[in-house]
Amino acid sequence: MGLTHNLLAGIFHLVLVATDLIFLAIMLKVIYDRWHFTWLDNIANTIAPFIMSLTTTTQTLTLKLTTHHYSEKALLVILLTILLFIRLIIASLL
Repeated sequence: MGLTHNLLAGIFHLVLVATDLIFLAIMLKVIYDRWHFTWLDNIANTIAPFIMSLTTTTQTLTLKLTTHHYSEKALLVILLTILLFIRLIIASLL
């Protein structure tokens, strides 16, 4: 029983790390879009396809649920809300 518990705890921690990385990528995009720091050009161009795939997936889900089209900024807010909700669920399970 201890091995199963430790494996599940490890998986939960990996999911928390993944949500943190997605959160950081979204925050980097927001910062770059707002202030256009030249030293962030390469990083912003690298994460742009990742953010685009996240927003496309979020757009299809929200379109199925609400039949409305949202802007990219609204989709990022929706995605951050979903990530924070997932973090709260995982934290309550640990």
